[in-house]
Amino acid sequence: MSAEESLMPSSESGKLPQSYNIESGDAKFVKGNENVDMQTSTKLIGLTKEQLEKYRNDPFWRPVRYVLFVMFWAVWIAMFAGAIVIVVLSPKCDAKAHARWDQIAVHYQLFTPAFRDSNGNGIGDFNGVSEKMDLLRKLGVTSLWATPVIKTQKDSFNAENVIGLEQVDDRYGSEEDFVALINLAHKKEIKVVMDLPLSVSKEHKWNKDASFVDYVTKPSEGSKEEFVRINLKNPEARDAVIKSAVKFAKLGVDGFHVNDNVLSGYYNISALIKERLTATEELKQKEFIFFNTPSSSVAHSEADGLSYTIRSFSDLNGGLCNGETSSVSCVRTALKTASEAKPLPYIWKNGDINAERADKRFGAEHATKIQTLLTMIQMVLPGPVQTYYGEELSLASTNKDSELQNRGVMQWDPTAHAGFTSDTAAVLFDTTKDFETVNFDKLYEETRSPLRVYQKLAKLRGRTEVIQVGEINVKFEGDLVVISRYVSQSSDPVFLLVVNLPASGEGTTQKLEVNEALIPDRPIETAEVIISTPNNKEESHHRISMEAGLTLGPYEGILLKF
Repeated sequence: MSAEESLMPSSESGKLPQSYNIESGDAKFVKGNENVDMQTSTKLIGLTKEQLEKYRNDPFWRPVRYVLFVMFWAVWIAMFAGAIVIVVLSPKCDAKAHARWDQIAVHYQLFTPAFRDSNGNGIGDFNGVSEKMDLLRKLGVTSLWATPVIKTQKDSFNAENVIGLEQVDDRYGSEEDFVALINLAHKKEIKVVMDLPLSVSKEHKWNKDASFVDYVTKPSEGSKEEFVRINLKNPEARDAVIKSAVKFAKLGVDGFHVNDNVLSGYYNISALIKERLTATEELKQKEFIFFNTPSSSVAHSEADGLSYTIRSFSDLNGGLCNGETSSVSCVRTALKTASEAKPLPYIWKNGDINAERADKRFGAEHATKIQTLLTMIQMVLPGPVQTYYGEELSLASTNKDSELQNRGVMQWDPTAHAGFTSDTAAVLFDTTKDFETVNFDKLYEETRSPLRVYQKLAKLRGRTEVIQVGEINVKFEGDLVVISRYVSQSSDPVFLLVVNLPASGEGTTQKLEVNEALIPDRPIETAEVIISTPNNKEESHHRISMEAGLTLGPYEGILLKF
């Protein structure tokens, strides 16, 4: 007997039965013709059509159905209308404040003849700047400020020693080369700004021809300057400056820097230029920025046609540190103005083309560390910032003992001339003593270097609304400079920068107790490390406990997120 047969009940004769009757159906098997006949019955649930029919026109149920139908749609419409009312009348979330490009710009000021030589003649040029555009973009630079651009006296590289107001200096390339630089920058989402000089060389035709005598002002007696100021009271001279700005605006420039906006207190050249730009058909839809390096005797406002004024927080000659005797104390004095209302918003800078490098201002021993701390401070301040080329490398003064020590070649790699030009070219500007270790390629390879600190903070500014438009609180505790950035009544994170910047010497370890005054409305038990100086042990993206406070050694800095 097969296994299947053993599972079937047998008849008395021992043979398999031919049919079975199992409750809900019959199964019949007829062996002869191998027919299978199955009959099943299904148990119905609910009422049949015939049973329902009698309720169709029932005098009781028919009105009930209509009432329920109407009630369903009335309730549905009421709920829909209620949802609309809730959406319309509910208090709106505060709109996110989106900053314009100029409000969060990272301006990069470079000295054109010392940045990159593309043709091997020993002088940097526009094409050399274009060659390095990708690297600048990679660093987080959003605005390029090449100086000089306008044609200057052939033996001078001073942007104010102008020979041709409407000409680019052919030592750096042609006008087409400059336009190509602008177009490439715009393609990389980098703006281009330039100097608009309000002076001309003593060799300019206005100083050689008596018919132009009223176009320039007389230099002060005993002045050793190579240039003289343009007399903006003279309408022809003033118009020449305006035409120069319009010319370069048509080439694609996005803004202008003027060294002194108001001369003799009479004419506001920036406002006049803006009027002319607005009246020019091809330019009237474009917004230009104007910013200045002010003289200490003139107060400026937006009514002057300016967008920003440049201020240094570490240069004794930067206008915010009158009476200070050291650059470190200057930092503290200048930062006290960070949250104050101002006639014009600041573009924060450390140094510029006329300022000493950090090793001269702070001393060579700790210059690199201090420059990195200054970069950290600068990058979390509200408003745009300006970097002088090489600060991202903590570049020192050059080997040559001259007034151009702060204008050494940009150091790209450890090869001859630091990669500025070809091996055989004779260069006018020198390298630093340590160019083989302090250069772009070397510092970019390192995961923790001044260059990497600069890059991370520049990019953080570009994508973090708290840094862009948030409030600021500045505190000094011992040698510590403490800056918190936050947005009140929001769920945005709070950023806390702490740097140990000794007033002098080697300094000491400092400790900060983190409290709710520094970190409003946020848990303060732990924090995420965003970036720290190379001499600090904490790694980015790690969380650290704040329960025992924050301890920093001399010249260390750290940016935390709560």
